Amino acid sequence: MRPYPVFRNFKDYFWKRLLPAILIAGSGLLFLNFFLAYRLQSVLRQELKERVATASGGFYSLTFENLSIHLLNGELSIEGIRILPDSTVFSQW
Repeated sequence: MRPYPVFRNFKDYFWKRLLPAILIAGSGLLFLNFFLAYRLQSVLRQELKERVATASGGFYSLTFENLSIHLLNGELSIEGIRILPDSTVFSQW
C-alpha cells in the first residue's frame, strides 16, 4: 500500500470534483464582474456630471446616452456625449 492515496481514475475525479469547482469559481467571477460594473456605472455617471460642472464653474453640463463598463476587458465606453453651455451662468460672468 502506498503512503498517499492515488486517484484510481482521473476522469472520475475531474468530473466529480474539479469541474464543479471550476464552474463555481468561474460563475462567481462573472457575477462579481456584472455586479461591480453595474454599481460602478451608476456612481460614474453621477461623478462625471458633477466633475464637469464643478471644473467649469457650472458653465458646462455633461450629458450622454450610454455608459458601459467591461471590467474583464478593461473597457469604458461612452456614447452620445454632449457638453452644453449654460447661458444664465455665462450672463452672470
